[in-house]
Amino acid sequence: MAYRKPNDLDGFIQMMPKADMRVKALLAEDLVTFLSDETNSIVCMDMGMLVDGLMPWLTGSHFKIAQKSLEAFSELIKRLGPDFNAYSATVLPHVIDRLGDSKDTVREKAQLLLQIVMEYKVLTPQATIDKLAASCFKHKNS
Repeated sequence: MAYRKPNDLDGFIQMMPKADMRVKALLAEDLVTFLSDETNSIVCMDMGMLVDGLMPWLTGSHFKIAQKSLEAFSELIKRLGPDFNAYSATVLPHVIDRLGDSKDTVREKAQLLLQIVMEYKVLTPQATIDKLAASCFKHKNS
């Protein structure tokens, strides 16, 4: 399948379910670049579909795709600011899980995302710590 770079977020959303890892890697890189460019519009049909499309990338086993999804979420938070709070309950538990990833780069991106969540006032530092405490300081078998 030939890869064609999307022009808007709706184009990215349509291509996200593709199974080919090469396409996902290219798409993830282009999405991060797209979101980091302030001149690109982040208006789309449904922002929830973008978040839902990124979730399998974040929870998947391919560390490069997971890393790029963390970068994409970071850029999205920078663009949306406090409006990202609507999606934080969906995203943050999986970001917290990635703090225990075997790859250093993925752990660093997860830490950076949590810092950006506080910096861009999506959650207060106390609320972030509370979310961390709820999942990090429990034994997995309890």
